[in-house]
Amino acid sequence: MDNLDIDEYEDCTEENRGGEASTDYWDAFKQLLKTLGLWEFYPNKLSLNKVKEINIETVEDKKSTSTTDIPWHFLRLLMKANSNARTQDTSEDETLQDDSNNSPQSPNATAMSFHPLDIISAIFVCADTILQQELILRMSLCQFAFPIVMLSPEGRPTFLLHPMRSLVRRYRPQSMRDRAGFIEECMATSSLPTFAFVRFGDCSSSKSKLINQVFSNSQPRLDYFVHHGMSCGDRSRRVSDGLIEMIWYLPSGSKDIDIIPEAVAVMNLRGDAQNFPEHVQFLGKIATALFVFIEHLNEQAEAFLFSNPQIQQKLFLIINSQVSQIYLHSERLIEAKLIAKDRILTKHRKNKAHFLRTIQSKLIEILRKGAEVKEEAQSLQTMLPAVKASKFLIDEDNNVISEAWGKSEEILRVIGSEGIKMIRERELYFQGETWKKISGIDKEMCQLKSLSDANVSDYVGQLQREREGLCRELALRGMSNLMRQIILGLQTMRNQRKLFLNCLRHALDSNSLTVSHRNRMLNLETEEQVESQSIQEQLTEPSKNLLDRFQSLGLEHFLREMGLIYEVFQIQPSVPSDIKEFPSLAADMMLEGFPIELMDGDVSNIPMEWVTSVLMEVDKKVGPCHIFVLSVLGLQSTGKSTLLNVMFGCQFAVGCGRCSSGVYMQLIRTTGTMKEKACDFILILDTEGLRAQERSSLDGRNEQDNELATLVAGLSDLIIINMSTETASEMKDILQIVVHALIRMKVVGKRPNCQFVHQKVGDVSACQKNMRSHKSLHQELDALTKIVAKTEGQDHKFSKFSDILDYDSKKNNWYIPGLWCGTPPMALVSMGYSQTVTELKHKILQHFLNRKPSTIPEFIHWMTSTWNAVKHENFIFSFRNSLVTDAYNRLSEKYSDLEWKLRSEVHSCLQEAICQIANCEGDLQKLRETLDMKVTKMISEEKSQILDEMEKYFKEDTNQAHLIENFKAETAVGFDSLSRELETRTKMRCEEALNRQRDLNKVNHILSSFSERIQAAIDRLLDDLKLKSTEQGDSELSETFEKFWREVMASVHFQPIAVNIEGDMEKSLRENTRKQGRILTMKLTSGKSLVELSNVEWKITEQHLETNKTSFFEMFKGKIRAAYSLIRSFHQNRENLEDENMAQWVESARLLEAKKKTLQLISQCDDYVEEIVKRGESYNLFLCHELLREVDRNLQTLDGVTLKVNELLSTDVKIHVCGKAIQRFQEMHDRFCDKHNPVKRLENEKSYYFTMFKSIYSEKDQSETCARLFCDSCLKPALLEALKQQLGSAIVDHLKKEQKIELKSRRNLQVGIMLYLKKLNSFDKYCEYIEQTRRFEQVWVKEQVLNHCKGLNNNKSTFYCIAKEVLQQKIDKIKTTVDCIKSSADTIQSFLNEFKQRLEEHLVLPKEKFENTRAFKNAPSFVIKLNEFIPALGTCLLQDIEKWDVEQTLVNLPNDPSKELYKLLAGCGNRCPLCRVPCDHTNNTHGKHSATCHWPQGIGGCHWRRSKELVTDSCTATATAIYLYQKDKEHWWQRFIRNIEELLSIACYIEMQCEEHSSWNIPLNPEAGVPSYWKWVLYTYNKEFAEKYKVNPARNISNWNIPWEKIVSELEAEYGVKVEETGIIQTSYYQGEQNLKL
Repeated sequence: MDNLDIDEYEDCTEENRGGEASTDYWDAFKQLLKTLGLWEFYPNKLSLNKVKEINIETVEDKKSTSTTDIPWHFLRLLMKANSNARTQDTSEDETLQDDSNNSPQSPNATAMSFHPLDIISAIFVCADTILQQELILRMSLCQFAFPIVMLSPEGRPTFLLHPMRSLVRRYRPQSMRDRAGFIEECMATSSLPTFAFVRFGDCSSSKSKLINQVFSNSQPRLDYFVHHGMSCGDRSRRVSDGLIEMIWYLPSGSKDIDIIPEAVAVMNLRGDAQNFPEHVQFLGKIATALFVFIEHLNEQAEAFLFSNPQIQQKLFLIINSQVSQIYLHSERLIEAKLIAKDRILTKHRKNKAHFLRTIQSKLIEILRKGAEVKEEAQSLQTMLPAVKASKFLIDEDNNVISEAWGKSEEILRVIGSEGIKMIRERELYFQGETWKKISGIDKEMCQLKSLSDANVSDYVGQLQREREGLCRELALRGMSNLMRQIILGLQTMRNQRKLFLNCLRHALDSNSLTVSHRNRMLNLETEEQVESQSIQEQLTEPSKNLLDRFQSLGLEHFLREMGLIYEVFQIQPSVPSDIKEFPSLAADMMLEGFPIELMDGDVSNIPMEWVTSVLMEVDKKVGPCHIFVLSVLGLQSTGKSTLLNVMFGCQFAVGCGRCSSGVYMQLIRTTGTMKEKACDFILILDTEGLRAQERSSLDGRNEQDNELATLVAGLSDLIIINMSTETASEMKDILQIVVHALIRMKVVGKRPNCQFVHQKVGDVSACQKNMRSHKSLHQELDALTKIVAKTEGQDHKFSKFSDILDYDSKKNNWYIPGLWCGTPPMALVSMGYSQTVTELKHKILQHFLNRKPSTIPEFIHWMTSTWNAVKHENFIFSFRNSLVTDAYNRLSEKYSDLEWKLRSEVHSCLQEAICQIANCEGDLQKLRETLDMKVTKMISEEKSQILDEMEKYFKEDTNQAHLIENFKAETAVGFDSLSRELETRTKMRCEEALNRQRDLNKVNHILSSFSERIQAAIDRLLDDLKLKSTEQGDSELSETFEKFWREVMASVHFQPIAVNIEGDMEKSLRENTRKQGRILTMKLTSGKSLVELSNVEWKITEQHLETNKTSFFEMFKGKIRAAYSLIRSFHQNRENLEDENMAQWVESARLLEAKKKTLQLISQCDDYVEEIVKRGESYNLFLCHELLREVDRNLQTLDGVTLKVNELLSTDVKIHVCGKAIQRFQEMHDRFCDKHNPVKRLENEKSYYFTMFKSIYSEKDQSETCARLFCDSCLKPALLEALKQQLGSAIVDHLKKEQKIELKSRRNLQVGIMLYLKKLNSFDKYCEYIEQTRRFEQVWVKEQVLNHCKGLNNNKSTFYCIAKEVLQQKIDKIKTTVDCIKSSADTIQSFLNEFKQRLEEHLVLPKEKFENTRAFKNAPSFVIKLNEFIPALGTCLLQDIEKWDVEQTLVNLPNDPSKELYKLLAGCGNRCPLCRVPCDHTNNTHGKHSATCHWPQGIGGCHWRRSKELVTDSCTATATAIYLYQKDKEHWWQRFIRNIEELLSIACYIEMQCEEHSSWNIPLNPEAGVPSYWKWVLYTYNKEFAEKYKVNPARNISNWNIPWEKIVSELEAEYGVKVEETGIIQTSYYQGEQNLKL
């Protein structure tokens, strides 16, 4: 790089302009303003609205053709945050380029160009204070220095404080780097060290350029201050000498990036300091350090610089000269102690980089002085005394500004004294809880979600009266004193009102920032604390984020209060005159450029009277006008408001904690061609970010998102879909909801244009790379439209996406680079961002030129009808949304696969543990501790892997992962719950195995003693035989052994240990019901045992349903109600008593439902007992305790809204379950004792002992015989047992790998069952499925597993193939083990011990077979023969397996594959109380129950009260719109009223067959249809259903005889499958969707 001593000069004027402005200066300024065409705006007449006016001719950056274009060129680029704004691009540049190169100051070159500071000075003296604020804000975005002290053309220099009050910046000093915090504050009140820079005399190098280099990195190099080397920086400054500019250098907290570790202010005086002594004196007072650039030291300079002690203390000299005399002079000053040596910074013998580092080091050294620097640090606010001492003017001393600021500070003092929260409660009560209730009532009157015991008209009337009462309550309170102060401020003259609003806005924002910063510093958490939160704690974070909104108070809250006051008073008999003027004041504010709230973001409601009146006032004030509506939609924090601010110069809130809430509207005026051919105004709608964390909920509903998206789409002429990535997949589900709602509301006539904006995409190839994605997106949107249109019966109108929204995939996609160039806070807005936004703006304006605008009354009508439709719509599309349905189905499959992976791993671990326990010869208690740790560690590791895989699934680049992002936390909670359950179950099974092994050890000890006795007897017999002279033949040996065996067995006796299972169970039951033992004691003292009590038929009485705290009066009423119900039921059904069981009519519907639920619970507990019995465990007291825990767990799930579990019910259930379990446990114990009876086991080992006897007697090598014996008596039973243990899991694995679609997810299971029922065509089967869904599903899954196992594969059953594969793995393991140890085993005993040790986790080998090895003479020979027999053993076992009965074997497997598979497919088990459709959720961690599609209510027995006809509507169409009731709960007065209402056709009522529906989420949707399949079912079995429920058949359903082909087509579309004769095949809503990258 070049040295600093290049030929760069800063021109200065010799006249002293420190005091009053001279006549020559005024003339020069006046001439400049006239030349630039700004004279008409002097002084301070140029407004922000004028600058923001839209004209399509000026959107593109064209070259200036005259001097009057130059300031407007600067303003246009600056408002777009374009960093080239200070560059003057004139049409003469090209022709004058040569002249400019030859003579920088030639007249031709300067004819069309001015020094940039002169342009800025001219604009600032013409701009009003609001425009000055906006200019400084935009200059800050571009990292331009802005004026802080300006020379006034007619008077003294002016200190610009008020424009600085709008500037808010965020930064992180390095002192906060480790705390991850930051500072956000208003810069006008921020006390920071100040570094001031001035020039004394002429300098050969540019002071401003050096400052830029000192305070910026090389990447990017920032030009804060205009210098000689910039465009037009070499022009003579006409009016800008004496200008003090400033910037703030703000650190990011990074040591590698930050030049200075702390925030500082930097001020730069333009011109020669000799000519502006007051300016230098001012800088000396407020600066922490004053740096003087000087090249000539003389007496005049000494007198100027060292005469003032205040300046001398802060003085630093920067000498950039090669003249040695100046260095000699500086040495003399040091000797005279006028200045310290370290305060003179010279470039002598230093290169540029070294010199810059020297200055930077000095700045850092100054800042390290700590307390001294903090004392000298000042804010612009605290500089005012120094300003006044320097005789400068202060802009806020202006009467208008002073008055406005005074009113704002008075309001702020009230807020500061009481606090934001208190102010919002005491002064802004119109927008408090009462308004929230009113908004809820407005929606409830449209959606009727909570309709209860009144008809619709009565209910709506009640809501209206409640609403009027709430409004009357607010009206009586009237307007608060604080609001009256603000209204008085708004009623002033136009300019005063603008200034008052502006001052108030910035004062409130600054106060909120101070409060927010204080709270942030107090509540700053470390990263470790955040990570330590549990999943459940993290799920509650959104509610915490929502509270942050109530910690701020801005102008928007007061304007909202103003609107709500007007809204509430509109329904009052009389409206005060001052409130009547509110719409006129708001209309003035809109025309002056202030945003007005359209939709309240806190309660998601539009105050329609207020908004309508304001817009009508606008129309009245400007006359008939035309508007276009532009809106932006996008996810939260994707830069929507920033985009609008840059594109149109809007003032929507941006930044940390300043995200938009709700919908705001702002008017932008048009001029030129736009006004003549398009519209008078563009109405900008800025929306709250979709999918905000604080708005989401775990059940997947984002109702406000759906309302907001639909409202905006319905109001707009053009929608900008804003995204922070290249793909549109993140917005696809939002678009789907918009399309769905627009079709349903039938408001698609407007057909808005849609522009996709992809932010943060800077690659020049992004457009080309995503052409395929654009095409795919268009195809998917078309397919989406077809599906939605078909669902709503509008497929004849809408066949593609462009029928609803105007969208062209080739033209309507925009790729915008990232906003920042560099690292904030010292980053500037990137050129690419600004230019691309300008191109988009031009495209939008061109689009408006070709469309017909709307008038304001037309917009009001459109807004009213759209909002009315939105309020009546139900936006709970979480499953109705076809995209989410498909995505949720895939998530369910993924969840099922990972759940099985976890279960399978746990099962394998359990089998290994059981094998280790069975083979253990040491301390069982120590082994238990080891296994507990192993299980815990294994499950924890597996869970972590699964959660990582789920995280990867949610992050992977698919079209569907984002749709089910809201289910992410639910799946994490599900796996967490499953892991805990499996860990508990596994440890319990290990405990059972340990107890079993303890009992077996006792038996084995007895068996071992018997074996020793037998072996000793055999040894004696062998000795006797060897003493005989004759050789014994086989027959003689056989006879001898037979006689010997009879004698031995006659001497062996064993008596099993007796157990008292009933006594243990009774004791456990007493312990379990210790707190509620009264009822149990009464039952047990009745003379019947637990077994006898359990054999009684299960019955439910009213006492089972009464709560424990029921009063006597309530009990009496219950008895009367039961008797009345009995008598009424008898009379109503007496004609059926001959054919029906009398008991059926004794019990009410409520009792029948309770009986059904408890029987289901008892059945589940019985299944649990059967699982224990099937495992063949030995009885242990532990089993009684575990059974009671299982009963308690099931009772907890039963206890709910419709059935409260009281003491009597709980005790009776436990008695019933435990009594049956006693019998089953006794049978299990008897089988265990019989199986492990030592005498019987010895008898079974007779052939083994005889073989061993013969082998020892012969004294020959019997390796072959021993190997065969070892295989048959040891390996074969061990392999069979291991095969049975593993076979169940292997079958499930095989089913998962074979992609059996019906068994892949719950939704597919439902399709499979529906097809199965259609094939059977049996009403009884349909009833069985409807009434006992869970049991029916289990049987069906069991049948599918059986059919799969029986299926043939190469003439072999699938079951055989699976068993063969498992068996082969075990045999391979045995062969590998033999091969590994055959060479190292010296003796047969060492071989067998090593063999057992290596296989102890895989096979349970009988210990007694390893003790007697006398017959094993030759170890190597034995191993060889063993290797030969092992394959034959496998073949033999396979021959046996081939003969097995598959069905019986599956039933007897310890791990039933059908039950394991159903665990992965089972829903929560709850059914809709109306139509009986099962809940769709597959885990128990969800909230309310819900279903994708409900059946006709008649299938569940619901019928019209008067006609007794089955109801044909879906639950979503009538669940809340028509009153539901249960007959046995109907009081006489209710029945009388309903009879009258139905007689007069006022209302219709539906009688339910079961419990209330409060636990179900059944959204009101009157247009919801009934699935074709279930229409066909009700049509086909209409009479049968009527007979079943003793009512009349449904009428007018002849059109429900739907062709099967149409039903199949709907099933395929709804469930994403392909129905074929052999079953179903998985498809997707969109073909090829898996391979697309949008």
